[in-house]
Amino acid sequence: MTTLNYFYLTSGIFFFLLGYYVFLKDPKRRVNLIFFLFSLAATLWYEGSFLKGFLYPNLSLEQREQLLLAGNWKILVAEDIGWLGISYLSPLFLHLVILITKQRAVFQKKISIILIYLLPTLVNIWILIYDFYFDLQLHKIVKIAEIFQHFFGDILFPLYFISFIILGLIFLIKRYTKLKSYQERTQARYFMIGALIPGIIGVIHLLLFLIKINISYLSWLLGPSFA
Repeated sequence: MTTLNYFYLTSGIFFFLLGYYVFLKDPKRRVNLIFFLFSLAATLWYEGSFLKGFLYPNLSLEQREQLLLAGNWKILVAEDIGWLGISYLSPLFLHLVILITKQRAVFQKKISIILIYLLPTLVNIWILIYDFYFDLQLHKIVKIAEIFQHFFGDILFPLYFISFIILGLIFLIKRYTKLKSYQERTQARYFMIGALIPGIIGVIHLLLFLIKINISYLSWLLGPSFA
């Protein structure tokens, strides 16, 4: 395995252990559960990348992409594991922030929480249909499938991911400005720093993607920012 692949493996394990440790401290607290699910999403994201390198260690990133486009089922499974993780990152982050900042107006409307998770669920359902029906069963991609793939993967996913991150950061900043206790402000400041680093990097990465500037070769840097 390459150094990068070891990095994916160890980072994913670290994310999982960190989240599980927090969860075990008080399993009955919902905020601990959401944090654990958040770390689990990051784990799936990185282990999906690890699996691609583990299955085909002698191939370059470009060659693995070619296998993906060719409909190789092993690469598709690894890719979809990663998608499952990264698609739920920003919804779980927003839910976590809602719990921490005590956004009662959001809590009172359960439909708000349902909508947060509805978007990534729709994206994942479509990706599974696209990969394992059109790609593997039909062995061809029809025009309507290309349109839906473009909508779900290239438009809906970046837009909700960016929107949820920005909304979560707004809630955090708003909460921070209302705190008066020095200890609470210090704790909130550390959490904000931890949220801003991956949040800003992730938003910039997806904004560049939306305007067709490809920096996917730098996407592995998002992981260390989460760590």
